[in-house]
Amino acid sequence: MTVSQSLINRRSILIMTEANSVESLLILLQSTVDGVLSYLEGPGSASDARIGEWGAWEVLAHFLYWHEMTAVGMESVSKGTGPVSITGETDATNARSVDALKGNSFLELGTTARELHKRLDAAARQMRDIGEVVMIRPEAPEGQTGRQRLERLILHWNGHTEELRAQS
Repeated sequence: MTVSQSLINRRSILIMTEANSVESLLILLQSTVDGVLSYLEGPGSASDARIGEWGAWEVLAHFLYWHEMTAVGMESVSKGTGPVSITGETDATNARSVDALKGNSFLELGTTARELHKRLDAAARQMRDIGEVVMIRPEAPEGQTGRQRLERLILHWNGHTEELRAQS
């Protein structure tokens, strides 16, 4: 199975299960994060595989930004202050997020990822309605709901990691 076929299969599973409970999405995201971190902190950390200009360290570093901003958006909506707004274009935002973490080791990034994931999990569980918009971005001006963000994180973490593994 190719990377694109695998992603299509994952996307189909997520879309087909519109009735996904928050719990089932969080279990799937936890499993995804655990598997990706196991790879990126293990064999992925020594791999020369690249996605464009990025290796495994940069891929992991940019995951942290999107995890954190999703948690911030969920927390903000739960408090009644509305969704988080990401004003920068995705590539520029990703580059800034990676630059901000320069000097951190894979171990430090993994520790941060686990902490952010706990925060995200708690934020998702606090939401009254996972269907509320939690993030607005230039690429999604209509907003992304909590459910959409959880689904996107699952696909995002798996997709990039599968690309790296395919080159190893």
